[in-house]
Formats: sequence, structure tokens, C-alpha cells
Amino acid sequence: MASVEQIKSVVARYVELLAAHQPEKIVDLFTDDATVEDPVGTEPKTGRQTLVDFYTVLARMEDISAELLWSKVAADTAVFSFRLRTGAGGHRFELSPVDIMRFDDDAKIVSLRAVFDPATDITPIS
Repeated sequence: MASVEQIKSVVARYVELLAAHQPEKIVDLFTDDATVEDPVGTEPKTGRQTLVDFYTVLARMEDISAELLWSKVAADTAVFSFRLRTGAGGHRFELSPVDIMRFDDDAKIVSLRAVFDPATDITPIS
């Protein structure tokens, strides 16, 4: 089983890479058959190219910043929240999802579920 320190390191790296415009490096944190359900309730995404395409949408956003707010790890699972600020077309917004990740023995992400409601949890900022 991956250690708490390894998992916390991957979580921190994931949040860091969200703001780095590098979808390939984000997907490198996942297993080959990982699933991403973002947000929860949408069809899970799986497969390397599908995940790269998903994170490329974020990488194309303007002026991205991401900050890890808190994290908790138990066994093979991490729960954490981060603040993401970005924009498109001159409009800026912020969201703070709660993500749930499961990890394999090598500290690779097996699944990610993002808990937030796009209708109510995206806040315009100036």
C-alpha cells in the first residue's frame, strides 16, 4: 500500500499541475485504467487519451491558479479540497471542489471523483 506521505505528495502535485497547463503530466499521475468522474454524476472518463483531452480543456483556460486548502488520507484514499481560479473570454471564476481519490500500491491514482455542482459552486470573481 502507498504511504500517507506518497499519497499526500501526489495530491499536492495534482493541484500544482492543474495550474501548469500540462495535461499529459497530470494524466501521468493516474493508472492506465483510471476513472475520472468530474463532477460526480457525470459519465466516468477512462483511458489515457480521454483523460488528456479532459484536462486539456482546463489547460486552455486563462490565468489559472490552484491552491490546496486541506487534505485527509486514510488507507488508499485521499479526500481534499482546493481552490481553482481561472477564466475564459474575459470572465473570471473560482471553484473549490472536494475531490476523492483512490490510489494503487505505487501511489498512482485509480479513481477520482470531484464533488461539486457546476450550477451553484462556480463563483464569478473580478
